[in-house]
Amino acid sequence: MGGGARPGRRLSSRVVLWCAATAGGGTAAAVYFKGLAPLSRPCSSSHTPPPSRLPQIFWRAFFLSSLTKVLPLPACVGFSALNFAALHLSPASFPSLLLLGATCDWLYLRSGGNLLAPLLLHCLWNSGQVLGIALLGKDSFV
Repeated sequence: MGGGARPGRRLSSRVVLWCAATAGGGTAAAVYFKGLAPLSRPCSSSHTPPPSRLPQIFWRAFFLSSLTKVLPLPACVGFSALNFAALHLSPASFPSLLLLGATCDWLYLRSGGNLLAPLLLHCLWNSGQVLGIALLGKDSFV
């Protein structure tokens, strides 16, 4: 094949680790992304998911999926997003976090239970927050 991507090829480890660093992956992933340490895994155990996936696994794959068994779909999304925003304990950011939670829930349901779409959205959200702090002088991370 030419210079293009091979079929079935996964995302570059640097891209995945950048998402991990910006979505809560911590220092190890950020250090690897900067090329300062050749870490093979962002976690200490092969049995635990990277920290960036933990909120998505809990809020989408467990909490939202459990709610769909007992509530109508719009109520599930609303209740899950409400809890997601409330857990961040940031009254000033509550509306934007509510919207982020509802959008991640909608992406998860729309994609048929795939966590990649909400994970990438959360990554983009956190990247925007980091850029806002670095370039615009924001004083907090939402």
